[in-house]
Amino acid sequence: MLKLLGILSLLSPAATSAVVPINNSNKIEISNKISNKINFDINENLYTILELDKLLLKKTSINVFDLASSGEDVDQDKLFKEIMAEELKNNPEQKVNITTILVDWMKNPTDWLFLEFPQNYPEIGKAQNYDITLLYLGSGSFNGTLSFEVILDNDDTFEKTFLSNAFTTSELGILEDEEFLNPEKYIWNTILSVNLNTEVKFEDLIFVNIAYDKTLVTAREESNFKGSYEFKYKTNFNFNVSTSLKTMRVDAYDSTQKDSDSKSLELTFNLGREKLVDIYSSLEYRLSGYTWDNKNYTDEIDVFSGSVSQTIGNTSIYVPSIDLSIDSSSVELAHRKYANVNSMESHLNLSWDWITNKTLKITLSGNISAYATAWNAYWARTEAIALIDNIKLK
Repeated sequence: MLKLLGILSLLSPAATSAVVPINNSNKIEISNKISNKINFDINENLYTILELDKLLLKKTSINVFDLASSGEDVDQDKLFKEIMAEELKNNPEQKVNITTILVDWMKNPTDWLFLEFPQNYPEIGKAQNYDITLLYLGSGSFNGTLSFEVILDNDDTFEKTFLSNAFTTSELGILEDEEFLNPEKYIWNTILSVNLNTEVKFEDLIFVNIAYDKTLVTAREESNFKGSYEFKYKTNFNFNVSTSLKTMRVDAYDSTQKDSDSKSLELTFNLGREKLVDIYSSLEYRLSGYTWDNKNYTDEIDVFSGSVSQTIGNTSIYVPSIDLSIDSSSVELAHRKYANVNSMESHLNLSWDWITNKTLKITLSGNISAYATAWNAYWARTEAIALIDNIKLK
């Protein structure tokens, strides 16, 4: 009966002047949730009741800068959860009681009524004391009101977390150049894939430098983090490309005959030429094919770039690497010539040109010729073909 009178006295000033006699056989109906609290045979020996009025919590302080900076009104549910989380830290001896209250409040919110609760946040840079008073209206394992004090501190100078402590690893593995179309998003998604529990968000970071082997990020001033952090990785370039010339062939008698061909391919580097040459100096490749004439027959060619000048049969070979730092250049890869009464000649050439900051154009070309006089009984014939493949960076 004393518990009932206590509840009525909190809700109605007139409750103390008009006492209703009750006994174990009476059933009293009170509006709202109060009726649920007394509409059963009272027997204190049957229940373990947590007396909220006797629960003494230490005054705690919570920084509400993040909540206040949203510009929205006080979110009672969100703020109370933050407060109770801090109470758990500051009152470890009350861990079971605080957890029990918080779980029931979240599960049965209509069983609880805030009589006192902050209605606004302090101004930035200021702290303010508030009283929290929570009345239990349910018919469960609680009785009375929970009352305690809290300090809300709207402090924008709280200690920020270093980015170096916010990630578990800086190693991102192997990335693909073709995915660098939106490099910041690509890097960020890769970071998340190996740092699943980080609290850092994309908008917390400034991507200072994205390279083909590392990315440096710094924390934005308005974020909860500070400092910088460098992620490392390797970039794979998909150069599954090649280009080849047609089979060039001429047959001459009492004339000069010529043939030629030219083929190009374009390589795209999504971070641009400057980022590329920071790491790589050259592009390597393989030249293959043959030259032929009807005097000395076939010279097979299969040479990787970077090798020294050499002679294969009657063909002079020079296959240099492509210097990525040069805007454009050209080189003769192979030359073969026979000269007598009749003559036959073959040329294979390579040129390259940075046509944009991201695009390197490589052109393979060839030309052949044959000459035979009318009084010579022999035809002059020559043939050549060439292909470049196995392209890679070095």
